[in-house]
Amino acid sequence: MAPACAHCGCRILGHGAEVSGTMYCCAHCAEHSGATEITDRA
Repeated sequence: MAPACAHCGCRILGHGAEVSGTMYCCAHCAEHSGATEITDRA
């Protein structure tokens, strides 16, 4: 039921990152897929 990261395919439990309707598990995967407007905050 959990969405999968569009880059690495892992299941996203809890918070993920959404860029233009595409779900990623983290900003790192989003950046590798070409997204530039997202950053991780620890």
